[in-house]
Amino acid sequence: MADRHRHPSRGIRIPDERWEAAKKKAEREGRTITEVVNEELEKYIKRPDRKKK
Repeated sequence: MADRHRHPSRGIRIPDERWEAAKKKAEREGRTITEVVNEELEKYIKRPDRKKK
């Protein structure tokens, strides 16, 4: 992954069960967790803001 060396590492907290399940699924799809997280963050950024409750 070429982007690895151009972007800083980030620390986030994710429950172990969720991390392992996501890691296994990404591996089955031939992807990395970094690719999955970046794709989903991009979708999150682009969608309209939610109203505060």
